[in-house]
Amino acid sequence: MSFRARVIIITAAVAAVILGTGFLVFHVSHSASVAACRIALEDYYAKYQAGADPPKTMPAGCAGLSRQQLERVLGQVMQHEMKVEMGKVFGS
Repeated sequence: MSFRARVIIITAAVAAVILGTGFLVFHVSHSASVAACRIALEDYYAKYQAGADPPKTMPAGCAGLSRQQLERVLGQVMQHEMKVEMGKVFGS
């Protein structure tokens, strides 16, 4: 499998978990932390990229965030990871 295909599959798998089944279980809370969610998602992504099974649930750090907040954080994480992977391919 090509490197590019692997990056796309990993990104899609993480996005599917975040935006999929586990997404609707959480309620909005004022104590939720966008930064904690981003750290948790980056950790999930790093573990998956290292060969771990795809996560089956939403990270605890994301509990309580609204759908809009989760979408924004997921987009930021995916954008960052894609830049890192593209840097590896093309050198930066």
